[in-house]
Amino acid sequence: MEARTARPQFKDAALQESRFRDSVHLSVKIDKLLVFKALDFAKTEHCGQVRDDGTEYIVHPIRVGRILLEEFKVTDPSVLAAAMLHDVVEDCSVQKKEVSERFGARIASIVGSLSMNLYGSKGEYYRSLRLDPADVRIITVADRTDNLRNLPYNTQDQGWTKERVDRYLKETEECVLPLTVGLGDEVRIKLSALVTETRDRKWP
Repeated sequence: MEARTARPQFKDAALQESRFRDSVHLSVKIDKLLVFKALDFAKTEHCGQVRDDGTEYIVHPIRVGRILLEEFKVTDPSVLAAAMLHDVVEDCSVQKKEVSERFGARIASIVGSLSMNLYGSKGEYYRSLRLDPADVRIITVADRTDNLRNLPYNTQDQGWTKERVDRYLKETEECVLPLTVGLGDEVRIKLSALVTETRDRKWP
């Protein structure tokens, strides 16, 4: 897969953060500071980490938050805060207990449900997600939405061959699309269309 030039705004962490903060101020009626506290904590924990396409890692949870807020119309501050934190247990040296102490039991529970490293296998992780409440599943769908949108900016050198893309799309169809049950037709249709669009793209 050849490297592609991403839209600057898509990869610009500062711009993404600014727009997310604006959206929170506009749409979230209570506990805005909880969301911003989670964002600041995630920025600290992910500092120095980069994604496969070379961007600052923090841009990913911020984009997930924007998808939830601007596209899926999620305004629950606890869900948005959990979205900011959804990778800190899996990818940083943060324990679920610390998340609970800093942000409360509900947010820690959501983050724990989203942390694959707390499960025995990927299969166990996805089976558990199917039983989780909507506020967990919708973050998973937003996370996968952002990852799919980012696929064109990854390269073969980073291991993203056409075969790996195909496996990722199959996993999305078999494991993530079923999580959209009960989240509304718009969420399901959006993710399904993105899978089709990604598969139809011409990959080297």
